[in-house]
Amino acid sequence: MANSAAATAGHGRGKIAGLVLAILFSVIYGIFLSGALMTEHIQMGGGELTDDVANTAYAVGISGSIAALLTWWFQILVASRPILFRFVFAFLTLTVLFLVVGGALTLAHEYLPLPGKIGPTYQFSGAQDFYISLVQGINAFTSLFLSPLRLSILGLLPAGALYITMFGPRRD
Repeated sequence: MANSAAATAGHGRGKIAGLVLAILFSVIYGIFLSGALMTEHIQMGGGELTDDVANTAYAVGISGSIAALLTWWFQILVASRPILFRFVFAFLTLTVLFLVVGGALTLAHEYLPLPGKIGPTYQFSGAQDFYISLVQGINAFTSLFLSPLRLSILGLLPAGALYITMFGPRRD
């Protein structure tokens, strides 16, 4: 009986440690993505960091953090699979979630009434209107990385997937 209680307590500590590790990884990953975008902007001769660039960098950091945290938790679905399968799953999940969350943040920034924002706020007339706007936000966020090609951001996606594969949830 004492052995099962000790095993249960150890299992609980492992879950808490995994949660702390996932949260720390997601925060650090978001900071890396945001910093990479700012550094690349400066190195490409972009000059000063304007408000638009800073807002975009924050959106990239936040969407990267949320995507990393969700991908970490989704790894439970493939925890017993081989390492290559887990890596491909983590890479695809991280990439798709990063773009979708970034598109949703772009949509929110454009259409939600924010303090100090001047101009009319957009009212959605239905679900189809919201869906079309969300797809446009995802396309705008995706085009941010493809034109011009931002290799630092695109390099951090497989690096994050590799980290999640190696240190994320798994059952051997």
